[in-house]
Amino acid sequence: MVEMGEDAALILEEYIHLLYEAAGIACQYQTGADGRTIAILDRRGWLHSSIFDACSDPEESWKYWVKAISHFSLVDPATSLPFPAPLPRSALPALPTPALQAVFFDWQRNIHSEVHKKKTDENAENARRRTAAYGFESNNDTASAGAMGGGYMPVNFDGPQGNVGDFYGKFIDPVTSRPSGVYTRLVDSFFFWIDSNCDIPGLRNTGFIEPAKCAWIIVKMGSDAVAAQLVVECLQSLYESAGIPCQYQRGDDGQMIAVLDRRGWLHSSIFDTCADPEETWKYWSKAVTLFALVDPATSLPFPSPLPRSAFPTLPIPALQRIYTNWKLQTQVDVQKKKTDKIVRDTMAAYGLQSAVPSSSMVASSYVGGVGATNGGLYNSGAGTGTSAANMNSTIKTVATLATTALGLFGGGGAYTYGN
Repeated sequence: MVEMGEDAALILEEYIHLLYEAAGIACQYQTGADGRTIAILDRRGWLHSSIFDACSDPEESWKYWVKAISHFSLVDPATSLPFPAPLPRSALPALPTPALQAVFFDWQRNIHSEVHKKKTDENAENARRRTAAYGFESNNDTASAGAMGGGYMPVNFDGPQGNVGDFYGKFIDPVTSRPSGVYTRLVDSFFFWIDSNCDIPGLRNTGFIEPAKCAWIIVKMGSDAVAAQLVVECLQSLYESAGIPCQYQRGDDGQMIAVLDRRGWLHSSIFDTCADPEETWKYWSKAVTLFALVDPATSLPFPSPLPRSAFPTLPIPALQRIYTNWKLQTQVDVQKKKTDKIVRDTMAAYGLQSAVPSSSMVASSYVGGVGATNGGLYNSGAGTGTSAANMNSTIKTVATLATTALGLFGGGGAYTYGN
């Protein structure tokens, strides 16, 4: 733990969930007072977090605990005696664990610029407001005191199912690529949750994962709604190139769409796991905690965090190539669709011709025509440089939008969504 100012500490609240997810710290999710989903820690999660701190930065962690013990006069719940001070440096690891240190440094670098950008008057006001909201409540103090009374039991590092690694084992047989029983139940659990909770009219409890449901769950996991819709329109090509068993139904617009039943969803999940195990691990870790998935065979919650060891160490090259090729093609398709839409909407706003032959032709023709005094192919009659500049600026935003769509495929986890 590193000491920081009040404003920076409050900004940290917005990003701490990213550290929990990257480090595999057992957290839970709740809806905050402002309607946003926040990550919280129970006793077990707090233990996991403390262990991560001690192993990723033992020197700073030691300073943190030295101060906590002396400043708050921490009492041993097993003996009711104060913890002796000062805490010796030798109680913490001599050196950090390299892998955990790398996770912490990556996270720290990612939020560093945001912490500085958000030190504004608005955040100062938020600090005062949150300090009042998170004041030391007497009922919380009483609950804590009761927990440290008689019958104290140290928090269990493992969940109710025992050692998490032993519970999950290996999801995919490295020889046959067939799923384990636990993995099949996990995939089924998410299928049941999506099918029974989807709030799109007419799509609840259909027994299938339709493209609209795929887009819905992507958004539930934090992705952009427009980009999600554009990406799921390309799913059928992935199903077909990867050999994922899908069925075809006629959609509301009369077009045939590819849908997945439970078996297709399982095949899709296995493909994701074998094509990109690292990102799929992050995706499933988030799904298990965010939606509190329950084992359909035992009615117990699946333990979290999901161990990385449950997933393949490396991707299967052939499946990785299929996925990479599809992702690149989807990038092109999504960018073209967004470009076409932006160009059409922008030209309509400027009173120009709405039917455009292609994005690239419109962009080049417009730049050469409307900004000129004599107009051009899409001349509106105004012939003003200001209109041309505004139009060009709008067209350039397509690069950012395309990047947003590609964000579904990594960097936080939720790239797989029922492919």
